[in-house]
Amino acid sequence: MFRYDTNEYLLLTVPLPFECETFATEAVPLAGIRVNVDILQLQELLMDIGEDELFQPSMAASGINSATLSDEILCAVERLLDVMERPLDARILGKQIIREILYHVLLGPGGRGAAGAGEPSDALQPDQPRVETH
Repeated sequence: MFRYDTNEYLLLTVPLPFECETFATEAVPLAGIRVNVDILQLQELLMDIGEDELFQPSMAASGINSATLSDEILCAVERLLDVMERPLDARILGKQIIREILYHVLLGPGGRGAAGAGEPSDALQPDQPRVETH
């Protein structure tokens, strides 16, 4: 069981279902976004990062982890939500914003697990971001 809040994100680096229990109300709703990772995009990003000394992520404990939501990730997610409202912007800019989010995840505390998801043996499927509110 993982406990995370508005200051953290959940990172699943293996393809498995998850369930969320929340205590949302009309005054304080739950809003979330799920981004399925395009493995080719992740692999390309890992190749671009290469052996850079800034890429020193900590080892992930399991295939499911929570990590602190950085300002960089939050700003990129807000831009992604904004462009999703306009089909042309979403099609042209969406993948680049997702790449930016992946970059910040890789450099953050969940980076080692996310990098492991880029291994060719994983079965993650590319998908469009999905926003859910409850």
